Amino acid sequence: MLTLRLMIPPDDRHARDARRLFDGNRLRVARELRGFSRLELGRLIKVSGAAVSQFEGGDARPATRTLSQLASVLVFPMEFFKKDAREPSLECPAFFRSLRSTSVNERRRARAFVEVVRQFALGLDRHVQFPENDIPTFPAKPRTGRPEIERIAGEVRRAWSVPSTAPIQNMVALIERHGAITARVAFDTEKLDAFSVPYEDFPVVILCSDKGKKDRSRFDVAHELGHLVMHATTEAEAATKETEQQAHQFAAAFLMPARGIRDELPATADWDQLLALKRKWGASIASVLYRGRALNTMTEDEYVRATKAMSARGWRVDEPSDLGAPESPVALRRAVDLMAEDGFSLDEIAADTGLPFDQVERIVEAAAPTRHQVVV
Repeated sequence: MLTLRLMIPPDDRHARDARRLFDGNRLRVARELRGFSRLELGRLIKVSGAAVSQFEGGDARPATRTLSQLASVLVFPMEFFKKDAREPSLECPAFFRSLRSTSVNERRRARAFVEVVRQFALGLDRHVQFPENDIPTFPAKPRTGRPEIERIAGEVRRAWSVPSTAPIQNMVALIERHGAITARVAFDTEKLDAFSVPYEDFPVVILCSDKGKKDRSRFDVAHELGHLVMHATTEAEAATKETEQQAHQFAAAFLMPARGIRDELPATADWDQLLALKRKWGASIASVLYRGRALNTMTEDEYVRATKAMSARGWRVDEPSDLGAPESPVALRRAVDLMAEDGFSLDEIAADTGLPFDQVERIVEAAAPTRHQVVV
């Protein structure tokens, strides 16, 4: 269970130092993570919402006393508000699914958490070495079609030396091995799905903890990889039906390459065969059917009949043949364990990374395995 610890008010020297290196963007992250509007935060520290906006935009710096109040109200250490010279621009798009059903405030709070996850990784990176980010980029245009996306998915497999006809054993481990940071998190809303932010140093992929189906979660990971590969553009360009459809096509092609699965796909809804393919490729029956339609091994009419049959059986919500627990993030957890072996407590790790203890605890729990493994 996560706990919120009260911050000890910083002394004047720390506050003056933080004010000199003050980063307004970090104030925004802390505010949005705690769920305050600018007006609400201003009332708590007795300044106007416009003043908070100026602080965040870099048009003004808070007075030392005001900065101390901000740190106390937001329950963030003073160190957090200081700009990190190693840090490149945070102007990266965030790829949210189900945009129309997700409020702006929900997305802002989730995005702020992603930035804190990245800050945590940057802090840990001073002590442990994460895999280098070598996620290739193949920019897709709005009209880039499925044949080109199939080629891009194949190029990523080749770049990572993944066999072109074989199933991928663990999608989370694969993207972490190539530089992505992942975490599986529960949010206050059920409307948020998996999402990602393509930072140059540590691309972050967030998986929602309510996705209890391994096959669906694997598709989510592949979908977010598609965004990181093809859509590292602007926020406005990220939030389109075209980019979502392209990421969907990429995920299907990456998980089930044409050369490997085409000859195995049935022309009709042969459920025994579809279940066998689900187990082999680690993809849902719905995804296998989608792949069959895309590769023209199944006609449109047969595809529609099959999806209607799935709906009638209740399989659109709960398919047969559970593949087990979703794949677990490991990179952050292993980094924390390595630091613990060197004598760092979680409190000390929080202090070293300049983050509040409750968020470090949340990130560590989000990076923990979904199910304990017995090693024999």
